[in-house]
Amino acid sequence: MSKEKSIAFEQVKGAMSLRTPQLEALEKFHQTIDKAELPLKKMTAEDIANLFKNDNPNGSSAI
Repeated sequence: MSKEKSIAFEQVKGAMSLRTPQLEALEKFHQTIDKAELPLKKMTAEDIANLFKNDNPNGSSAI
C-alpha cells in the first residue's frame, strides 16, 4: 500500500462519522483501489470495473 493512499484513506475515514458496516465497506473499497497498478485518473471506466470484478467475482458488477 502506498504511503499516499494510506494517508488519504486515514483522512477520509477520520473526516467521516461511519457506522461499522460503512467503515467495512470503505475499507474494502480502499483495499480494491490499492491494487490498481496505475493511478485511477489514468484508468478507463472499464479498467476500474474490471478491478472490482476481479476482486469480488461473486459480487455486484456495479461500482
